[in-house]
Amino acid sequence: MRRSPFRQFMVFITVSALMGTAFVPLTAYYLRTEIRLGMNLILFFTAVQYFGAIIGTLIMRSRIDRVGAKPVFRLSLIIGASISTYWFFLVTGWIPVSVTGLTIAFCAFGLSSSQWLLAQLKYMPRVCDENKRALHISIHAAAAGVIGGITPIIWGWLVKVPGQKPGVQSEWFAWYFLALLTAQLLMFFYVPKLTSQH
Repeated sequence: MRRSPFRQFMVFITVSALMGTAFVPLTAYYLRTEIRLGMNLILFFTAVQYFGAIIGTLIMRSRIDRVGAKPVFRLSLIIGASISTYWFFLVTGWIPVSVTGLTIAFCAFGLSSSQWLLAQLKYMPRVCDENKRALHISIHAAAAGVIGGITPIIWGWLVKVPGQKPGVQSEWFAWYFLALLTAQLLMFFYVPKLTSQH
């Protein structure tokens, strides 16, 4: 893949996937093993996350053509950075665990994810050559699938307590959220530098 707007976009998306795809399984595992929340409550948070995604899609799908993909990328990153900050303070004990706080955080995550997906779908045709669009879409889908499958395993191995006992090392989990927040801030400032062909 030569140096091109598509390659630049793929690097941008890869950084996001490396840091973000582990969020859902890691937080669910943490809530189950460390906070001892029941499965019904964790499933409730999952439902709230999808509710946030639906609301975000309904709000933005008719507006993204007018505002463009880049502002939506940045909106998603702002919301995501706020969620990472919340989780960092929760894991390090600076704020207490509360159902209300977690409900808001999971709803916001769904909202952020929907904005990210909409922005990708809007922006991707602008970085693809007309005669190579099918190839570029295939590369994007394959990369997202591979990274989305491997990254949670790697992060899970890093944050899990050693041995067979279930649990999370809070200090390592805090480092995950700090790294995620750093990536989100760097990407936020990088968005204006994204180039396109169309």
